[in-house]
Amino acid sequence: MREYNRLFIDGRWQQPLGQGMAEVIDPASEAVAGKVPLGNEADVERAVQAARRAFADWSRTPSSVRAGYIRALVDQLKARADEMAGVITSELGMPVQWCRPVQVDGPIVGLEQYIALAGLMDDVREVGNSLVYREAVGRVRVHQPVELPAASADRQAGAGLGCRLYRGGQAQPGNAAACLCAGRDDRGHRLAGRGV
Repeated sequence: MREYNRLFIDGRWQQPLGQGMAEVIDPASEAVAGKVPLGNEADVERAVQAARRAFADWSRTPSSVRAGYIRALVDQLKARADEMAGVITSELGMPVQWCRPVQVDGPIVGLEQYIALAGLMDDVREVGNSLVYREAVGRVRVHQPVELPAASADRQAGAGLGCRLYRGGQAQPGNAAACLCAGRDDRGHRLAGRGV
């Protein structure tokens, strides 16, 4: 059983302001698969404020550098694919032989496509007598549906290459996002950085 007692906010694990722990229930066995802290409105506000503070620097970061963060995430997903599939399987009850291709390998392919597209953000085009620049426009809230915890959120993260991200949307608490953040923290890499 996995148990996380802190929230990953502003690039580090922090004590939640909310009280208590939520049990993550394995729908296949109805056993407790893990526990995660219950955040509150103040915890959400801390994450949103961290994303706002970090946006100015991040928005000026060349997409090739941002793509490097996504590359680090892809490398980590590949290295931890079986672990991630196991965690997600215990959250969804999805058979592991389906979970790995859908929830882990699929996002890896999608993220690699975004890495390949990252160079488009740095291109400046002339249109008539104007120059067209592509730039980050703001923060992105990544909706994480309970049935696709990794596949959906990580694909959205890749698409938000130029923006600050914060996650949410699960009705039932899960371990997959915390497991992924733990790995980012272990390696010193963050895809979205301070707002996650």
